[in-house]
Amino acid sequence: MSKSRRYKKYDPAIKAAIAMTGRIDLFPHLEIPRMTAKHWVQHGGDAIDDPITESMIEALNDLRIESLEVQKRLAEKDAIIRLLMETYQTLGFEIRWKHIDEPQKKIKILDAIETAMKTARRNACLSALGLSLSRYKRWRRERRGCSIENVKSCPRGNANQLTPKEILTMRELVTSKKFSHYPIRSLHFYAKREGLLVCSYSTWRKYIDHFKWKRPRKKHRKRKRKVGIRATQPNEIWHLDVSYFILPNKTKLYIQAIIDNYSRYVIAWQVMDSYDGSKTGELLKKAIGLTTNPSNKKLRLIVDGGGENRSKSVNKLEERGHFNKQVARFEISFSNSMVETLFRSLKHNYLFHQEIRSLTSLKKHVDFWFKEHNEKIPHTAFNGETPAEKFKNSWTEEKEIRILVRQQEAVKLRIKENQKIFCESCETA
Repeated sequence: MSKSRRYKKYDPAIKAAIAMTGRIDLFPHLEIPRMTAKHWVQHGGDAIDDPITESMIEALNDLRIESLEVQKRLAEKDAIIRLLMETYQTLGFEIRWKHIDEPQKKIKILDAIETAMKTARRNACLSALGLSLSRYKRWRRERRGCSIENVKSCPRGNANQLTPKEILTMRELVTSKKFSHYPIRSLHFYAKREGLLVCSYSTWRKYIDHFKWKRPRKKHRKRKRKVGIRATQPNEIWHLDVSYFILPNKTKLYIQAIIDNYSRYVIAWQVMDSYDGSKTGELLKKAIGLTTNPSNKKLRLIVDGGGENRSKSVNKLEERGHFNKQVARFEISFSNSMVETLFRSLKHNYLFHQEIRSLTSLKKHVDFWFKEHNEKIPHTAFNGETPAEKFKNSWTEEKEIRILVRQQEAVKLRIKENQKIFCESCETA
């Protein structure tokens, strides 16, 4: 056998195809030596001028690229399928991200996502699960932990959250006996007005629920969201009612009050050991003497069907044109719930938490709470205004702007304070 027969010749188109695609195993049936094919790839093969061959080679190269993309997509889909199977095994087929509180389940899901992310994109994994990016990042921060005590999450990772000092202030306000008669929403407005703590009401609820702070109370008021009769200006509609309070020795005392519908301002009140029509008339005279009615409309006085409201003293005042009396749920369809709500708030937020053993003590506490209600406690229906400010129309735009500016300054200061804090876990992560 001659020496020239030891070398095998190949078509130039084959050399060019292997050189252009870079695949040394493009034609496995020809059994081309690997070193020979590598040499063609490195040196570009032999140039050819056949347009058909060139188009064929380009098509092969495009097919190779498309095949790689398909393989990549299939691998991503397989990873997502495995992620879904692991998630369903952990949570079941009904996924509710808001109701997942067990740390072990969160860790299993995070591990499954990180495994899938080696092949699939993060957004594709989260989209397949229906898990938001913010929740995913928060779970990662919770798993990583924080070396700082008494914080909801690490301030370094979430600089816009409350500082430890602000959290301490909120806890003192919520758990203080001094403010136990303030509803949480009113307390949030009060803290803003006084510059004690400036943040949203939802932030208050979030931290109270997270730290499970308890207010120094014995009873909880029931929520009622039915909208009743509403006035359009002060001294248009008044509500009159009487409520009782039982002392420890079983003595029954009575509290009577008149409240303005528009502003929730308590115009007049009295504490008695008994009540009758003459005392009701005296209270109405006192209220009429303290206020003026700028409206052309006649004042409407809403009462219940009690005998004290049908007395001669009350009827004389009505005949003189001071008001037009209407019995709730009898002459009108509306109830007298506004003044009843006032009494419920007085009792459950304040009186039930005091040591009251006499008529004098009850008068002292009732006077204190009604003055607090009128002058200091911001009312939730008026976005922070007190009933007195609403009644006298003394709330100005300047006060509202001052609170907004204070809120913006608090956010900036909060970010600066949180960024100063050192967290060993975050620095080493």
